[in-house]
Amino acid sequence: MANTSNSPEVTVISPLTNGGTPVTMSATTPGQIAQELGLSLTGVAISVDSSEANASTPLRDGAYVSFQKNKVASGK
Repeated sequence: MANTSNSPEVTVISPLTNGGTPVTMSATTPGQIAQELGLSLTGVAISVDSSEANASTPLRDGAYVSFQKNKVASGK
C-alpha cells in the first residue's frame, strides 16, 4: 500500500479498513491516507501519535495514524 513518493512513512491502524492490523503507508496527511484507502471521514475520529488530529494534520516519519468511529454520547 505504500507509495514511492518522498512522503513520510507512517503506520496506519484502522478497524474501519484493515481490521486493526497495522499497515505502513507513505502520506503527508491523514486525508491523503483516507483517500488512498477509500475511507470516508464522516463520523470518523483521527489520531496521530495518540493526539486528536484532522485530515490536514502534517505527518512525520514514524508517526502512528489511527482512524476510529466517533463515539456517540447518550443524551445528545
